[in-house]
Amino acid sequence: MSRLRLAVAMTVLALLAGCSRPAAYVVLLDQPDRPNSAVTWTTQAGTQVVSTPGSGTGADRVDAKPVDVFAVAEKDIQDRFGQAIKAQPRTPKSFLLYFQFQSTDLTPESKVLLPAVLDEVKARPAPDLSIIGHTDGVGDAKYNYELGLRRANEVQSMVTALGIEPKMIEVTSHGQRNPLVPEVKGKGEAQNRRVEVIVR
Repeated sequence: MSRLRLAVAMTVLALLAGCSRPAAYVVLLDQPDRPNSAVTWTTQAGTQVVSTPGSGTGADRVDAKPVDVFAVAEKDIQDRFGQAIKAQPRTPKSFLLYFQFQSTDLTPESKVLLPAVLDEVKARPAPDLSIIGHTDGVGDAKYNYELGLRRANEVQSMVTALGIEPKMIEVTSHGQRNPLVPEVKGKGEAQNRRVEVIVR
């Protein structure tokens, strides 16, 4: 299988005796944050690609050619895959918080995003957070690594003050190594002075 519209493509094996669908099949389910994706079904006799959500393909045997893509009603999807869909982990969500130049002070626009981080954590049954500090390219690498770490630790302090458990947080720094936008040497870009918070 390749690019998926759902984190997991749902497969039914030998559950459809007497049905017009093949004995084993896969259905592509919608995931809006992964557009233009597809699932591929391959047997010894051929390959079929499904790129429309709510459609499927499959085969009765490993040596049979996959059937033409067919539509699957939403009710059938929920009846057969509803429990598996509910059991999937939520897609990770990323927040970018920006900082003042050579500082651990958040920009005013970024401060207002902190409650959204808390809301995202509360919406997950067993959340964890990665807090990754970044800097622009002004200054040497060692200084920027340490500045990125100070920024990440500052954000950790802010989110724990909102009620997020410290044990679910991992803090790291990338310093200047992973700029969000290219820089002219010696001229820092504001978008690179950031902390990325990833909620899983």
